Amino acid sequence: MQKRKPICEILAIIVDNANGKKIIKMLNEQNVNLQIATMGSGTADSNFGEIFNLEGNAKDVLLSMINLNDKKNIMDSLSNIFEEGKVKGVAFTLPIKSAMSNVVEMLLSSSLGGKNE
Repeated sequence: MQKRKPICEILAIIVDNANGKKIIKMLNEQNVNLQIATMGSGTADSNFGEIFNLEGNAKDVLLSMINLNDKKNIMDSLSNIFEEGKVKGVAFTLPIKSAMSNVVEMLLSSSLGGKNE
């Protein structure tokens, strides 16, 4: 069986409470159409929060599937939002390396009109 090259990753974003809407707006503008948003509660001490530019315990946690072809533009947009001080938070990506990646590839491909083929 030929090993497939990954085409997507999970983008995880943690921001201070109520700022998730701004990030979701940007992700929608970038055509990221598979997102999960939830509320979270931080348990780390304040030193950890300072390192990652987060305040308080209430957080918005966003998980999105992003196409690797769009990753640079999306991460640049996030960096701009964070650097401008509009939103405080942290973002990182996680590779998908399993059989599930084939299912995700089909979902992304069909939702993007075959863009990933």
